[in-house]
Amino acid sequence: MKYIEEMNKRIEYLHAFVRLAASEISSSPKGQLHCKVINGKARFYCRMSNKDTNGIYLSSKGDQSVLLRKLAQKLYAERILKAAENELAVVDKCKNLLDKQLTSETIEQVFEGLEPDLQNMTMPFVETDEAFVQNWLNNLFENTAFREDEKKFTTARGEKVRSKAELMIADILYREKVPYKYECPLRIGSRQLHPDFTILDVKNRKEYYWEHFGMVDDPGYAAGAIRRIACYSAVCANIGGDLIVSFESSDVPFDSVNVVSILRANKLLAA
Repeated sequence: MKYIEEMNKRIEYLHAFVRLAASEISSSPKGQLHCKVINGKARFYCRMSNKDTNGIYLSSKGDQSVLLRKLAQKLYAERILKAAENELAVVDKCKNLLDKQLTSETIEQVFEGLEPDLQNMTMPFVETDEAFVQNWLNNLFENTAFREDEKKFTTARGEKVRSKAELMIADILYREKVPYKYECPLRIGSRQLHPDFTILDVKNRKEYYWEHFGMVDDPGYAAGAIRRIACYSAVCANIGGDLIVSFESSDVPFDSVNVVSILRANKLLAA
């Protein structure tokens, strides 16, 4: 579920700050910074224990200013650590509850669990993954791509693509049952692009756009690739899609391991 993934990301994020804060605290000077406001002016003291009423006064000028800054940083790190640990306790508790709940049937799985005869008599509230994929694939598009004569390679799905790298990507997507469209127009306002592949993340009902650049050691090609990536970056930011970019050159070939690694990195394939 998407919110489980978001929780996991937040947990990783918080743990990073726990480590950072703990490292900062361990390398900080002994003592705790204490602040008192007297006549509207902040005065700082270093307490060596909780029994100290005020502690040693620290001036913000001169040699003591270095210790003052280090203790201020330590105080900040301690508060970051406390906030992160408090949030982790809450998020972990929520995640554990959700994990237990999701061992039972989710609303997305109810229709799929019905007997076939019941499915035929029932209109599902939630579109199943299978139905969503089929509707996505059935949403035909007008093929307005250029240079049709350059499509010389036939994929396992029976379509023509332009390069061996595209052939490899298409065949791996097809083999792994990852829904995709080849050179499907992507229009935003007056701008239209044709990603090499538009890939469906079924779990999150989200599209990825994959562009492969195969001759980056050619200066003219590389310059065009940069301009194209800039266009995609603007478009993806507007529509909330994700862009996948891959490269190859005569010295750095692109192979099936690269394809699988990219798909796994984007969670389009199981690890």
